[in-house]
Amino acid sequence: DVDFSVTKKDKESGNIDAVTINALAGNRTAEQLVFGVNESLSFKPQFTLAMDTGNAAEKGVLLQKDGDTISLTDNAIVTDGTVTFDLEQKADSVIVYGKNGDTDGDNTVKIKDAMQILQQASSRKAMNDVQKGFADTDCNNKINLQDVMREMHYISGRSAAVY
Repeated sequence: DVDFSVTKKDKESGNIDAVTINALAGNRTAEQLVFGVNESLSFKPQFTLAMDTGNAAEKGVLLQKDGDTISLTDNAIVTDGTVTFDLEQKADSVIVYGKNGDTDGDNTVKIKDAMQILQQASSRKAMNDVQKGFADTDCNNKINLQDVMREMHYISGRSAAVY
């Protein structure tokens, strides 16, 4: 038996302090997930979360707390008002919502975002975990030239969406 109870909270009322969440999310919308029991899992379940009706985000980035560290666990495209993540552990979490490919958090995908992804892919300049989640435009847990090309196709008008 696995206790999989989880409560969705706003960013001010969960177990992770709002100052930390604001530092991670910047201008983006964020919320917390508080699990009934924090523990590692021997399997990798998928966790689907219905989003609030006012949230028009394209993507969610899941960060989970492990001791004093909060790190990127997964990222996923929003589909039909839900977002689905693969979990490796049940741990207090933050979901940051935004536009796929928008690495700087201004809700616009532009050449600056593509250049940041290129710098990350070429190991010239590292991103933080939230930026990495939004830079992984195809949600394959890799940041590479394919992500840069998706951005460029979107910016140039060759594609209607980044994903």
